[in-house]
Amino acid sequence: VITAPAFRFSYLWGLKKKNDKRINILVALPVIEQDINRILNLIPLSTLNKKNIKIYIKPHPTMTKLALTRLLNNKGKISYNIAIGGIDKNLAKTDILISTSSIVCLEALSLGISVVNIKRQIGMDYHAIPKEIPKTFWKNCSNEKEVLETINYFIKNRFEGLKKRMKIANRIRKNYFEPINKNKILKLLN
Repeated sequence: VITAPAFRFSYLWGLKKKNDKRINILVALPVIEQDINRILNLIPLSTLNKKNIKIYIKPHPTMTKLALTRLLNNKGKISYNIAIGGIDKNLAKTDILISTSSIVCLEALSLGISVVNIKRQIGMDYHAIPKEIPKTFWKNCSNEKEVLETINYFIKNRFEGLKKRMKIANRIRKNYFEPINKNKILKLLN
């Protein structure tokens, strides 16, 4: 088996996390509308009301602005911030990622970002996070209570064990992603 670098993941080796006193939560939406609605419905309203927390919604790259607006308008009085730019720019300022069955969960873990993985209710629940990765800073959640408890836990413990978490993140990046360099590209092309 020959592993090859994926250009999409090249940012994982040079990304500089931006420190902020505020907690930034990125909600990376999947492509399936039922999953999107489930995620948006499980975000606890009490979390949105805290002044030191800002929640950003990152639509799936295939989602149109019109479709996103329609979905978010159905959520009533909740105020969301739309994440602009690529996933790399958004993860650079993220403390907690909320998503479901997506490679972005593994990308976030490889950067030391805590992950709330929303379990799918319908269809197959893809496991984007391999079983070998310790649940040190990620958790599967099925309901609003679990999401709230997990977010609060991650906020409370975000500086605790940071060195250990970054060591695990580096191991994830090394084991599941391939850096891009001239030799690896030539190997891929030959």
